[in-house]
Amino acid sequence: LESISMKDLRSIMYAGLVHEDKALTPESVGEMIDEYSNIEIMAEKLGEAFELAFGGDDEKNEKKPRPKIKKQTTASAMASAT
Repeated sequence: LESISMKDLRSIMYAGLVHEDKALTPESVGEMIDEYSNIEIMAEKLGEAFELAFGGDDEKNEKKPRPKIKKQTTASAMASAT
C-alpha cells in the first residue's frame, strides 16, 4: 500500500464498509476517517489487514503466528482505529 493514493485508500475502506450500510458513499467514509482517525493510521491498518488476508513475506509469517481478528461493528472499528 506504499504507492496508493488517499482516494484509493478511501475507496478500499468504502468497499469494506458498504455492506454494513448501503447509504454510505466514498465521501461519507472519508468524513468518518477525518472525524474518527486519520489517513495514515488507516493506511497502516489496511496494510496489516491485506498482509493478514493475502500473506506477505513468507519467512516473516512463519516466525510469527497470525493474530485472531475480532469481528467489530463499523462504528467500533472506526473508533478503535484512532
